[in-house]
Amino acid sequence: MERIAWPSRPDVVVSNGTEIMVLCDGTGKNGHVDKDPTNVFHLYRILEGGSDGGPATKRRKRNILYIPGVGAESKGVPKYLALVFGKTIVEMIIRAYMFIAENYRPGDSVCVFGYSRGAFVARKVAGLLHRIGVVGSRDQLLTQWQRREKPVPWDKVKDTKRSVPIRCLGVWDTVGAIYRNPECEEKDLLGMPDAELPPNVEVALHVLAYHENRKRFRVTLFEPNGKSHLKQIWFPGAHSDVGGGGEKPTELPRVSLIWMIGELRGFMDISDNERLEYPLLADLEPSDAYNDSPAWKRAVDKFETRLDSRALQPTAKVHQTLRDIKQQEAKASHSAHRQLTFYDLLSLRWNIQTGLVLCNTLEILKQSRSMTKVVRKEHQERDRKRVMSLPAFSFSRPLSTSSLKVADVQTESPIEEDIRPGEHRWSISVRKRTARATM
Repeated sequence: MERIAWPSRPDVVVSNGTEIMVLCDGTGKNGHVDKDPTNVFHLYRILEGGSDGGPATKRRKRNILYIPGVGAESKGVPKYLALVFGKTIVEMIIRAYMFIAENYRPGDSVCVFGYSRGAFVARKVAGLLHRIGVVGSRDQLLTQWQRREKPVPWDKVKDTKRSVPIRCLGVWDTVGAIYRNPECEEKDLLGMPDAELPPNVEVALHVLAYHENRKRFRVTLFEPNGKSHLKQIWFPGAHSDVGGGGEKPTELPRVSLIWMIGELRGFMDISDNERLEYPLLADLEPSDAYNDSPAWKRAVDKFETRLDSRALQPTAKVHQTLRDIKQQEAKASHSAHRQLTFYDLLSLRWNIQTGLVLCNTLEILKQSRSMTKVVRKEHQERDRKRVMSLPAFSFSRPLSTSSLKVADVQTESPIEEDIRPGEHRWSISVRKRTARATM
């Protein structure tokens, strides 16, 4: 293993290091109190081995931090940064970065996850770890941050020894680009391109919302760097359909969560969580986020599909569930702002043979289990209806199935006799008199 230069710590490689994980939630999301948490919080609980993760397994030591999208303290953030980027974004980046910087040792495995603006934060943290490595204090980080916001050419990193390797960067529908003006001209935060995939990232996983149709939720794609292993996949649904935590209950977020867990299982010890069942795709349909919003919100959000923003390209990788779910053509035809369907990919001359991504091993296993339960329930319901359709039997007088009590006429004391198959009442009377004669 390559040794990494360390500013103030021994340059020692740990043979069996710690898994350091940071999970950044979307704006307004806090899994500890939300009734419907996002996929980031569900993943956090699974990695932590909590109620979502099932029984703990033997694995490397883990040091995990979950950062809610709101509620993080913004004290101590320089006014310059807060005015330009907002206190929440700045504080989340600082908190995530410093957690890694304070706990990392060469040989540790670093993973960063995020959703929506939390995904934006996760990607900026990955860029910082590549460009400046780790610093000793929060003040040093803020000093370098302000210096690099000025027009200083630092895009090309010359000293790669400072770069901290990241095992996995997993994000859901990255939203959060900073804009210079209302015309959506993007301003790259920290002087790093927002679309950059730092080369210190070994595996990058990006879940994209195919049916999102609000301009304010324009997604920021990764630009491949030729070194990192990138999977950037389009899933059915709007922004909250893939990341979770939406206002309306839906099972769609489970599709991308199970996919993410299945990909992580390729290089990480993570529970498959048997309680996390695969939804029935035929019953699911994506949210129409723009058209379902009130008028005042539509005026702010603006209408823009993934085709309009040119995020969808002929080379797009599309998960097979986008083909299998219920399409919205009938509803879309009555709307002034039509929602995309799977068939809109044809306008791109999209190649289904190379662009359709099939389910991974865990997804297939989950689908099989779900179908088994469905078939079992169907059989149980069929048997119940069959029993209910049988004719009802009635008796003139109730009889016990186990015993019959015959009263002794002379002594008026009951004598309990077993009923024998095919035996008539007169036979019972004969046995009763015989028993009385021998007494």
